[in-house]
Amino acid sequence: ETLSRSMVDSQSVEEDTTRATEFRQQNFRFRSRNASSAKELLFASFGDQNGLCYHIGTNYGKQKIWYNPCKTKKVVITMSSPTDRYTKPFQVVGRAFSSTSYTTGSPAWCSIDLGAESRLICNYYTLRSDGSSHFLINWSFQGSLDGIEWITLRSHINDETIFSNGQYGGWPVYGHLAQRPYRFFRVYLTPSLPGSDKLAISD
Repeated sequence: ETLSRSMVDSQSVEEDTTRATEFRQQNFRFRSRNASSAKELLFASFGDQNGLCYHIGTNYGKQKIWYNPCKTKKVVITMSSPTDRYTKPFQVVGRAFSSTSYTTGSPAWCSIDLGAESRLICNYYTLRSDGSSHFLINWSFQGSLDGIEWITLRSHINDETIFSNGQYGGWPVYGHLAQRPYRFFRVYLTPSLPGSDKLAISD
């Protein structure tokens, strides 16, 4: 699942409830309206069951069976090009590798909306390429509270971490902006740099 393990794998999750509380856990600030609603998700390995979208797909850990959170409408995936046979939003947070999964644009991008009741403090994320040779090289990982104004949490320039089909890549997210909770996240290919017109990511 690309955006659970891929786009937004994290060590801290926040879901809005009723009362403001603040505490620190492993040097990452976690702000919640109710401490009991906080859930820490610890990345262990690529493809694990600790990611955000896996957690959401099990109804926030309340059930054992996982369902695609895009299909159950617990998250919304938006892509820069219309849905077609190769651009299927639900595949981005699925758990099955897709040999052809991409979106296009000038630049291309893909975002996830965690919903009105959820926020995430993301300090690590992973992505997985599809079966094509359109590997990520130049992009930004961004967060937003409203899906309109975006804050860059990490920029990648000439990043060659992913260099083969179906490969995972993972990166820490750090800095004071990354210690804030966001509702939306997206992968945004860098305009005017090579490879900005096609974003190919799988499960």
